[in-house]
Amino acid sequence: MLKDPPILALALGQTLVWAGLYYVFPALVLHWEVTLGFTKPQLSFVIATALICSACAAPVAGRVIDKGYGSLLMSVAAITAGLLLILLSQVTVLWQFYLIWACMGVAMSGCLYEACFAVITRSRGANARDPIIWVTLWAGLASTLSFPSAYALTNQFGWQVTVAVFGLVVILLAAPLLAWGSARLEQEKAPDLRATNTPIDRKVPRTKAFWYLAVALGLVALVQSAVIQHVLPIFHSFQITPRDAVIAASFIGPMQVAGRVALMWAGPHVALSKVATGAILALVIALLSFPVAKGTALPLFVLLFGSAYGTISVIRPLIARHVLGQQSFGAKSGALAIPYLIGFAVAPFIGALIWEQVGYPGMLLIMAVLAALAGLFFARAFTEAASDA
Repeated sequence: MLKDPPILALALGQTLVWAGLYYVFPALVLHWEVTLGFTKPQLSFVIATALICSACAAPVAGRVIDKGYGSLLMSVAAITAGLLLILLSQVTVLWQFYLIWACMGVAMSGCLYEACFAVITRSRGANARDPIIWVTLWAGLASTLSFPSAYALTNQFGWQVTVAVFGLVVILLAAPLLAWGSARLEQEKAPDLRATNTPIDRKVPRTKAFWYLAVALGLVALVQSAVIQHVLPIFHSFQITPRDAVIAASFIGPMQVAGRVALMWAGPHVALSKVATGAILALVIALLSFPVAKGTALPLFVLLFGSAYGTISVIRPLIARHVLGQQSFGAKSGALAIPYLIGFAVAPFIGALIWEQVGYPGMLLIMAVLAALAGLFFARAFTEAASDA
């Protein structure tokens, strides 16, 4: 990847925006609960609001990328999100918290994975798999960067300084990297992709394959987000110390990287459908491990959940291109982002409601069932795509 500077720039930029914009929420949620007096359901609905706003803005972001303005979009979105993070440090009441995170959700639609993958796929077409994996190999370390940094900064200076520092990092480092990397990719776009990238298909075909894939992605997002946003409380509920919980959460990132390395090695030899099946199976086993083995399952959970999470985030755009085709991929990616981001959005709130009724062991069992259902819908999407070919 060192010989591919625009991909390296995007990889570093994505690592920083994910660490600063997404993982900052689960890293600081316990501090907000204690210092601001917000309840767990209230906080869960805040991140839900942000992700719903991101879902609503995703199709627009996709069409902007289709028109060749990916660099401008990603830089403006990252700068805006960073400024909002700095503004977050001044929040004192709940409605301000909601408003800032809602605006941040719109900004995230233009600078996180969905936008980045659309830019790469627009430029590289069928050769987008390896660049996407490289980007996610680096970005998989975002949680490893975010959790310990937030823990150390907050203990030393408080959460307000922490979010302000994260905001400055996004503005001063992430935004320029994303702008330069996406601009170079647009300049280097292969001539044979110009026709397929012309946004002439403004309506994304809603085939059976599309709907199966949409449901599968929505379920996977719900499961992953519910666990990630509650990961520290989940560990705490199984009598894992705060220090060990932060260390374990930090290792989810490297396990994401491990899953992506395995995908890069196996990619040319294993069909996408089999990769998806393996990732879903690992996710189900991880979710069942805590209710069955309690705290002793911590290493197994981190290994399987992290690697499954990392693999699924890579194969999402690859499956979308395989099932729906290259034509106007930005618009198609944006359309598929709606159920995925809505799943991410409602998951923390749903997770909190389930926790209130059956506790975290029950929540993990329910999420395991939903993950298994996602696997069935993925299989149906591949079957329908094959029959339409």
